[in-house]
Amino acid sequence: MNLRNTAIWLVVFAALGIFAWTLRDSDPKQVGPDAPTPEAGALFDFDASAVSAVSVSGDGLSYELTRDDADDWFVDGRPASDSVNSTIAGAADPSVLRVLPADRDPDDYGFASPWLTVTFTVSDTERVLFVGDPVPTSSSDRYVREGADGAIHTVSAFDLERLQEWLSAPPDAPTATPEASATPEESEEADADADADADADADADDDGSDTGDAAETGEEDADADADAEEEDADAADPDAVDPDADADEDAALPGDADAESTATATVTPTATPEGGEGDDG
Repeated sequence: MNLRNTAIWLVVFAALGIFAWTLRDSDPKQVGPDAPTPEAGALFDFDASAVSAVSVSGDGLSYELTRDDADDWFVDGRPASDSVNSTIAGAADPSVLRVLPADRDPDDYGFASPWLTVTFTVSDTERVLFVGDPVPTSSSDRYVREGADGAIHTVSAFDLERLQEWLSAPPDAPTATPEASATPEESEEADADADADADADADADDDGSDTGDAAETGEEDADADADAEEEDADAADPDAVDPDADADEDAALPGDADAESTATATVTPTATPEGGEGDDG
């Protein structure tokens, strides 16, 4: 009996020795409710600019975002709004607030039926992010984990919530609103208004022409009245001296006197013929 008990204890100690040998290079870890929280780090090890496609599903709905070579995003093949680029960047690199200990049960944090499933395509490799329940102390934060066996993180869920909203309201690019075409009645009214404006302009031009003609006619009538007054004045006083006429005559007299003097000076007496004097003697 003593030999049997001794053999059992030897087997137990041997097993403990083997177990301790296998853990000789492992760092000690504390588990349980009082286990320390691991240090939070980046959720993914890829850059958001390397994401070429994103598939989003939840609550029975889904959509796909794709990016072309020109860095333009499309939602299910349609042009997407500019907000997609910043939202994808935030969802691929969320603010990690905390990392839960590894002994936690994922089902307790909503991963049995994820609220949202986001699949990032990076260099033809898919990276799946499961989004679980909101954090009880902060409704704007949620539990997430990468893949089925990743660590559970709490992150700021602002961009993830936007991805979820797009399930019912896709982020289509805004389209230009077409201008309403005029009805036939409106076209006729516009044509009638245009004709009325043209007639008004023509009447204004005619009024301007009539005003100019009237002004010219008034000037001509004034000149005629002035001439008539001068004629009446001459008829009433025929002996009245016209100063302008006297001035003209005075200006002409000196020239006329010179002309007469010149004519007198050029006349010479006629010589008496010699034969006449002999006859008288």
